[in-house]
Amino acid sequence: MEKVLYVVGNLDYRKGFMRESRASLVITDERLIVAFLTPELAKKMKKEAGGGIGGFLRGVTKAYGHWNEYYEMEPDEILGESEENFEIPLREVREVKVKSGDSESGKREELEVKAKKNHKFYAGDGTIRVRELKKVLEGLGVKVKAPRFSLF
Repeated sequence: MEKVLYVVGNLDYRKGFMRESRASLVITDERLIVAFLTPELAKKMKKEAGGGIGGFLRGVTKAYGHWNEYYEMEPDEILGESEENFEIPLREVREVKVKSGDSESGKREELEVKAKKNHKFYAGDGTIRVRELKKVLEGLGVKVKAPRFSLF
């Protein structure tokens, strides 16, 4: 039975020239799932959190940390959460490349999944836990190129 092994949340996914969307990269033992935080999903979370300023803040916090819920969900449920979500079978992944960022210069971390189509994600400095990500992916037979000296 397929299960979620690791999630990298709060990434910006490059959708095209100058277009990005908030997404999470969900790693299972069979595939990678790119799960988008759509405006509809964010609205639903805010509505569930209740009204007023407290409800709004709870909704924003829930939307920001929504990726944590993927550990409790079935992979097909994650994939079906939005029409925009898609999967990349592990057998198609040639390599995952991580480049470190530098908050002082404004350079974001970069995670690139090289498969039939290359997929680029960006994150704030320290968002991508490189050691954990590398351990999980290499355990699945995926080649990972990452900075040698990562604190995370």
